[in-house]
Amino acid sequence: MKRIFILIALISAFATASAQSYIGSNELLYHSQRSPQSNFLNPAIFPSQSMLYITAPAVDFSFSSPLSLSDMLTYTPGDSVTRIDFNKMCGKLSQNSAVNLSAEIDLIGLGFTFGNNFITLNSRAIFGLGVGLPIEAINMLSQGNLDADGNVISQVDILNGDLINQYAYMETAIGFGHEFENLGLTVGGRVKLLGGISSISTTNTNVTLNTTPDMSDLTANIYYNLQAAAYMPIDTANLSLISPEELTGYVPPINGIAFDLGATYRWKKWEFSAAILNLSKGIKWDQSYQLEPEGSSSFSFSGLDITGSGLLENGTFNTDTLTSYYRTQLQNLNPKFSEGTSFTQPIPTKLNLGAGYQLTRNLRVGALFHGQWEHGWFNSHASGDPILANFRSTTTLSASFNIGNWFEIIAGNSFVNDGNKFDVFNPGVGLILTPLSIIQIYAMADYVSSIYVVEAKDLHLKVGLNILFGNKRFVDAEKEAKEAKE
Repeated sequence: MKRIFILIALISAFATASAQSYIGSNELLYHSQRSPQSNFLNPAIFPSQSMLYITAPAVDFSFSSPLSLSDMLTYTPGDSVTRIDFNKMCGKLSQNSAVNLSAEIDLIGLGFTFGNNFITLNSRAIFGLGVGLPIEAINMLSQGNLDADGNVISQVDILNGDLINQYAYMETAIGFGHEFENLGLTVGGRVKLLGGISSISTTNTNVTLNTTPDMSDLTANIYYNLQAAAYMPIDTANLSLISPEELTGYVPPINGIAFDLGATYRWKKWEFSAAILNLSKGIKWDQSYQLEPEGSSSFSFSGLDITGSGLLENGTFNTDTLTSYYRTQLQNLNPKFSEGTSFTQPIPTKLNLGAGYQLTRNLRVGALFHGQWEHGWFNSHASGDPILANFRSTTTLSASFNIGNWFEIIAGNSFVNDGNKFDVFNPGVGLILTPLSIIQIYAMADYVSSIYVVEAKDLHLKVGLNILFGNKRFVDAEKEAKEAKE
């Protein structure tokens, strides 16, 4: 019976996943003096000394795992083999069991100044995926039906609720900023039109195990529900996308809107800034698709009567009887794919608070607090939960060294609070090359949880190309000279 208990826990744990989509980031480009990508983090920031920029396709990729190689493998000096340490893995997974993946692909962007104003335009594709293992299921793998103190747990929800979260959408944005030169203040805003590509989430999915103290009897109540949506219709009979008849049908329709707001304030050698991004209720899907059991909403499994079922007969196992037995027991869980009602897919709301100081002409230091509401600020506020219930944050200290606006190197470290733990060492480094102050290439290992490969769990990379035009320094010099003559 204990083997059956562990088997069901394993299947249930790996079949679905608990998702927390937060991936830490140092956001080193925030304090960059020359990168247009800083505007994505605060719509009031425009690259210094440039009057026009074009952003070419770029990739921003993040990955987070609950386990590193050193968590999974163990080696004792003198041994000739490396072993898988199951107990250590379970201990680490009990602290954090989420696997997260995200990618942002910048397709094309443009920004230009006129007077004390600037306008930005950009389009990009955004993808996010969070999967993981419920903590309760992981604990059962190592503890059975006992808690940490050795007490019997008669009923345990090893799966419950929001177990997987995937979203993909197109974002087309237009932004405007204005510099109040005499005040040292710049304000900016951006409107973003969201075109949903796909969405997958689980709702009301649950697996509850009921056991007797001696593990002699087990009942499993199982119900699954997966909600999906796509911008192209789905053929529910054949489980395939229906190709549009016209070319325009391949373009995701606009089914969401978001706003970014930001401001910067310069005082002597200091610069203070704040921005809130993705103020939105999310992406509204008019039609969804449901995957759920075709039979009753729950299923009870009370173990296997070896003798009564005919499985054991004349000292031999009858495998046909075993197959027929389980087919009968599980027939109510056969999947049914059907059309569902509308729903809204939330997107994370982000908060950036920054401070920078120009130590020398070439050296700048900065601090950035980056916070994120996983399910969006509006959804978190409306749910009645505490406003910080799903809030994650990083605090980054960084330094950037710039030579003639041709070469800039940035380094930093973050203190991360992911809702489960507080981590103090998460370094990052980036390089920005702008030969002739025109063609700009940047590469960032923006966030690495450890400098040792076998201990690293989190990674955030950025690579891209920009083209910069105009030299604002010459315009400012001409303006100052003209004012001096007057």
